[in-house]
Amino acid sequence: MIRDRSPGRAADSLDPAAAFFDVDDTIIRGFTIAALIHFIRDELNDPVLVSRLLQLERLAPVRREREQLTADCFELLAGQAWSQMLAWGQRWYESTGRSQLISQTIDRLHEHRMRGDKVVFVTGSWRPCVEPIARDLHADAVYCCEVGVEADKLTGAVSHILVAEGKAEVARNFASQGGIALENCYAYGNDWSDAPMLAAVGHPVAVRPTAALAETATAQGWEVLN
Repeated sequence: MIRDRSPGRAADSLDPAAAFFDVDDTIIRGFTIAALIHFIRDELNDPVLVSRLLQLERLAPVRREREQLTADCFELLAGQAWSQMLAWGQRWYESTGRSQLISQTIDRLHEHRMRGDKVVFVTGSWRPCVEPIARDLHADAVYCCEVGVEADKLTGAVSHILVAEGKAEVARNFASQGGIALENCYAYGNDWSDAPMLAAVGHPVAVRPTAALAETATAQGWEVLN
């Protein structure tokens, strides 16, 4: 259950608020970009490409240079059709992704919607993976990695990667533009790259946190959702 920012007040009298959600291992189990690559490995019809992409996946848990890891992945995907990636993302979510949703987080998300809070996804993943989830869960806004596309082909370039302080900046800007006080807002994340976003709001929640985030959450007195 959500820790009420205004105990004793009716839901319809609460001040405006937003709930910012990381996606990978916060809303859904695993690294969504890698999950999509696994799902489409046969359709890609390029064993060398798939092998190199999966090699990057194996590095994901140990590399803190998240921006470079993401950029390396999309550089390898240069030349792939953007429309096809979006279609594959929808198929992945409907066939396997939805079953990996994390129930504790989804319950919280639904509570926020019932209270009238804005639900905002802030993630280092990309649109083919995130948009199907956002549509299904009725998110109000999605901020994610943005890639270069020309004539429906991925260029291999990445124009915007959201990690760490970039996520906090999204929360601050969204709240400012919507006339929402950050102290009324919530943020949910699972690892070190989410810590700045959690620190930016009045109600941070560490979801099944990694050791690094768990240490920060304990030190700061943040709520932990296991």
